[in-house]
Parts: sequence; structure tokens; C-alpha cells
Amino acid sequence: MFINIENLKKVYQCHNDTVNVFDNLNLSINKGNFVSITGKSGCGKSTLLRIMGCLENFDDGSYFIDGVNISNYSPSQLAQIRNKKIGFVFQNFNLIPEYTVFENIEVPLGYAGISYKERKSRVEYLLNEIELLDKKAVYPNQLSGGQQQRIAIARALANNPVILLADEPTGNLDSENTKLVMELFKKLNKSGLTVIMVTHDQQAASYAEINYEFSQLIK
Repeated sequence: MFINIENLKKVYQCHNDTVNVFDNLNLSINKGNFVSITGKSGCGKSTLLRIMGCLENFDDGSYFIDGVNISNYSPSQLAQIRNKKIGFVFQNFNLIPEYTVFENIEVPLGYAGISYKERKSRVEYLLNEIELLDKKAVYPNQLSGGQQQRIAIARALANNPVILLADEPTGNLDSENTKLVMELFKKLNKSGLTVIMVTHDQQAASYAEINYEFSQLIK
């Protein structure tokens, strides 16, 4: 299995109370799968996605990526996994309003130390792939919600991740833009990218080849 999660447990400390988010959660995903995880609000699906993206720790269990157990990795080791293997797409786009479209996509490439010539080539390639090359000099507030989300997806792809994690990626989109974004996910998945999406949107979930209801993962 490309991703294998075994007996995962997550708790939060809230004042003097311990909140059990989930316990004994198990999930296996093959490389190249397109998986959606649905469930009621507050059930823990976004927390699971953050754990899978090495953004949040868990309290017990094991997490394997490509056969490697990263359960006891240090923060710097987890940061390397995020930078090299994982792209993130969020509901609220998280674009930098003071940056142009080009600059927003360029940000992770700059952090990776890529030369400007290579950055320019990569950004323009991605903009062409999402059919927004003509928007490279405009700012996020000049774009529709669907266009902003496509830019956010391009940014997530900047460093050639092998896993794309999407947290409610269509939550702020109408049905037409939902279709555009999900068709893009489908295209990316067909190119070999592993896509894992948390959503409450059944229209979006229908694009995935494998669908899990969150409660099915707790055994």
C-alpha cells in the first residue's frame, strides 16, 4: 500500500477535558487512487487529512507513506515529507492578496531554492495546464472563486508532489465551478497523482473512484 494508516488515535485536551476525536482508525490507499472521505461536520475527517499531510500529530497508531513509517519523525523530517511529497488545497484558497497569480504559484518554488528561470518555466506550464495563463499578472480579488481555486491547485502542484490532499475544495464554489475543479482533479489523477479529498459535497465525491464514509474507517 502507498498509504497505510493503522489503529490511529487522536485526542484533544480542552481545558480539563479530553476529547477523543477518533480511535482505532484504519485506512489503506494505493498509489494513483482518487479517494473521497465524507462524513458529518465535526466527525474528524479534516483532522485526519491534516495528520496525513504531516501538519498535525496523532496520539497512537502508525502512519506509513510508501512503506516508510513516519510515526516518530521529527518536525524537520515531517517538513521534508510535506515539501517533497504532498500538495495541499483548502476550502478558502489561501492565496496571498498582495501577490499576483504568478507570484502566488511561485512561492513554494522560491522556498525550495529553485532558480528564477526554472520558476518562471514551471509556473507558466502550470498556468497553461489549468487554462489561466492569461491571468498570470492579475491579483486574486480580480478572479472568480473557481479561478482562485484553480490557482490554489496550481500552487499545490508547484513542487511536483505525489499526493494531493484537498480539504473541502468545493465548499465555496457553485455547481459550475465545482465541476471545473473536480474535472481538473480527475485529469491530475489520470496523470498518476494520488488524490485524497475530504468533502461533504456529494457532487464532488462522485468524481472519486473510491468513496469512504468516515465512520467506515473506525474499526
